[in-house]
Amino acid sequence: MGHAGTLDPMATGLLIVLVRRATKLQDRFLNLEKEYEGVFRLGEVTASFDAETEVVERNDWTVVSDADLDRARSRFVGPIVQQTPVYSAVKVGGERLYKKARRGDDVVTPKRSVTIEEFILTGRQGADISFKVRCSKGTYIRSLAHEFGDALGVGAHLIALRRTAIGTFSINDAWQIPDIESAVALSIGEG
Repeated sequence: MGHAGTLDPMATGLLIVLVRRATKLQDRFLNLEKEYEGVFRLGEVTASFDAETEVVERNDWTVVSDADLDRARSRFVGPIVQQTPVYSAVKVGGERLYKKARRGDDVVTPKRSVTIEEFILTGRQGADISFKVRCSKGTYIRSLAHEFGDALGVGAHLIALRRTAIGTFSINDAWQIPDIESAVALSIGEG
């Protein structure tokens, strides 16, 4: 067994699981476009760019207008260069960045080129901005949150994330864990 695309610890949603000979198709699935829905929180910055670590900086988010949000959003559509989060599984010097970060090592994280095909702001409740993103392989949505907050001048971090599609595969067609458990039980005669 294998999977076609890691989810961050706080993320939920679609994960393609490959079994037996299908594991040879992993690269085909990894290269597909991804779609996410989530929430950024304005005015708070964290070291991990998400809610997994403590807030290290607070700013007044009330100065941000809807027009400011749209101007900042438009800067992130198309090809962009992202900073890899220090709390990530990317290896630098043969070691995963998150291990270095947890030890408190100073690390220069690599940048990567990605493409944001679609970035829509779908709602606003106080400091929390709901969004939908369709993007290329390798995009860090928490980096997008961080960079979006920087563009607004108030900071931001990711507080919720759900992957809703991988290529043409949709969360609406996915099996839930109880469905898989039932299918396995039936296949081995326990059902």
